Amino acid sequence: MKIIFGTNLFIKECLLYVPTLALGFVVSYNYGKFFFGTEFPVSKSYGLKDVIIIAICIALLLLIQKNQKISKWFYRIFLVIFIYGGAQIVGNIFIDYPGSILFGLFVILIFAFWRNVMTHDVAMIIAISGIIPLIGMGLSPKIAIIALIVLSFYDIIAVYKTKHMVAMARNMIASGAPFGFVVPIYWSGFLANRNEIEPKIGDKFMLLGAGDVGLPLLLISSVTIYSIWAGVVVGVFAMLGVYITHLLFINQEKREPMAALPPIATFTIIGYLVVTLLS
Repeated sequence: MKIIFGTNLFIKECLLYVPTLALGFVVSYNYGKFFFGTEFPVSKSYGLKDVIIIAICIALLLLIQKNQKISKWFYRIFLVIFIYGGAQIVGNIFIDYPGSILFGLFVILIFAFWRNVMTHDVAMIIAISGIIPLIGMGLSPKIAIIALIVLSFYDIIAVYKTKHMVAMARNMIASGAPFGFVVPIYWSGFLANRNEIEPKIGDKFMLLGAGDVGLPLLLISSVTIYSIWAGVVVGVFAMLGVYITHLLFINQEKREPMAALPPIATFTIIGYLVVTLLS
């Protein structure tokens, strides 16, 4: 069997993944110094209450998805809030308050009125790299690893068994608010109107879920506040996982949606284990 490498497509994926991980690393480092200084942070203890809250959120998402009108506006509003929050967090690193608020508004305005694939992807880079590290810094590496393992199994079930993750992704694309990266097969696709990509998904565009890069960033952030070197190594292994996922996807006999998180999470965890063994 001949292996397809799809280098051109992988370069585009790297243009989205690498800046997200790199900027997330910068956010982790800067906010880590601000919140914790030279002391080790105290990780939050999660219990039954947190599990119940997460289960309720998932159930609400599934219920909302059944009503197209409600889900359409919910996805749009949620995406705008997510992008604005991430832009503010990133802006705080480079611009003093209230400049960060203006930066958040500027990103939202560009996202709202310059409606092409490129602005969507850039907005997602800023959003993910801003919000996810703040969550990751509140987790110990062990808790982050448990989250990656649990959510990887959930991804497998949601994509291959219940298929509700696939349906949710289609609804988000139809609403004009895909919660992830839109990767064009051709370079000119970055300038395409994002409202016109729905019928071209799988042909001229592919969708990479925000969780596929955001969730590994949880572990990267949780180790970066302890060791910059460790964060870099885990990030490199996460990108190896992205490459393996890329190869698995493009070498399918029939192109179908796949659970991308498991291989990415696996290599991210391997990166952490390598760091632990070498330290």
